[in-house]
Amino acid sequence: MSRSRLVVRSAGPADAPRVAAVVGAVRGEAPTSSPATVAPPAAAPLVGTGVPPAAAAVAVAPAGAPAGPAPEGPDAGAGVDEELVASALRRPDVVVLLAEAGERPVGVLVLRRGEVLPLAAVAAAHVDQLAVVPSERRRGVGRALLAAAARIADADGLERIVVSAPPGGREAHRLLARLGFTPLVVQRCASVPALRRSLRLQSAVGPAGGLEQEASRRAALERVLSRRRRERGLAGTA
Repeated sequence: MSRSRLVVRSAGPADAPRVAAVVGAVRGEAPTSSPATVAPPAAAPLVGTGVPPAAAAVAVAPAGAPAGPAPEGPDAGAGVDEELVASALRRPDVVVLLAEAGERPVGVLVLRRGEVLPLAAVAAAHVDQLAVVPSERRRGVGRALLAAAARIADADGLERIVVSAPPGGREAHRLLARLGFTPLVVQRCASVPALRRSLRLQSAVGPAGGLEQEASRRAALERVLSRRRRERGLAGTA
């Protein structure tokens, strides 16, 4: 098996099929078209970072991944919407890093500038998504993407890097812990209709509803005790 060098570069709208291939492989889906037919464009300058195009491509140690077609997911399902991906790649506030082993896209990192927390004055680079093709994990792809993100953050004068990871992503959490990332916040997600239904239910059994239920339980208990006292009184007079 040939070994290909891993390269991390900034992705542009023309890379949408290749980025979608990685995201689709992680989700267990197939991209809507094969990025193997899309030639990778030259590295573009990173938006808002001051990093020149030549510095956008970062060659690292061999990843042990064979060059070839786009990554394949276990399910050839509906796939990832490439137009949606292309739209995200056009955003001026987002930098997308693409890791490639030869011609094969193997990892994606989505980076944006912000604060550690909304009310904190500490600037940070937010890694909103870090995706590595399952068959290419534990080969340095995630580390290479994070190293490139760290270079961008440093060039932008950002003091912190905040990484989002799925709660069930054990490998991702282990990697981040080994690299010195510590828990900051736990984010939970709910649909707006589901949240509104839950709030209505909570309101129905809230403080007022709770008092009514407690009063009803006490009244029922008093009726039971009163009946038992009457029964004991009748038994004593028999």
